[in-house]
Amino acid sequence: MEEEQKIIQLTAAQEQIISLIGTDKTNPTTRAQLKEMTGYSIREIKYILASLRKTYPICSQMQSPGGYWIATEKKDVVQFIHSLQSQLAGYHETIDNLLITAKKLNY
Repeated sequence: MEEEQKIIQLTAAQEQIISLIGTDKTNPTTRAQLKEMTGYSIREIKYILASLRKTYPICSQMQSPGGYWIATEKKDVVQFIHSLQSQLAGYHETIDNLLITAKKLNY
C-alpha cells in the first residue's frame, strides 16, 4: 500500500527561506546571508528553519564552510543527526554539572 503524501502549505516566510537554501553542501547558505536577503532576525530564521525541518531535510554545519543546505543524500542526513546527538550529549553533561553545582550552592 502506497503512503499518501501530505500536501504542506508553506507560509510566505517559509517559502522565502526554502527558496534561498541550495543543495550544495560545499556552498551552504549562512544565517547572515539569510538575514541579509530576507530581513528576518536570526531568531526568526531559526524558528522558520525548525518548522521547515518537519518536512525538508535541511542540514547545517558550524565548521567551514558553515551554513544550511537541503540534503539530497541519506549519508548527509545521518551525519547531521549524529552531529545533533553529539550536541545533545554535551547539553546533558552541562545540565548534570550545573545541577551538581546548584546543590552545592543550596539552590
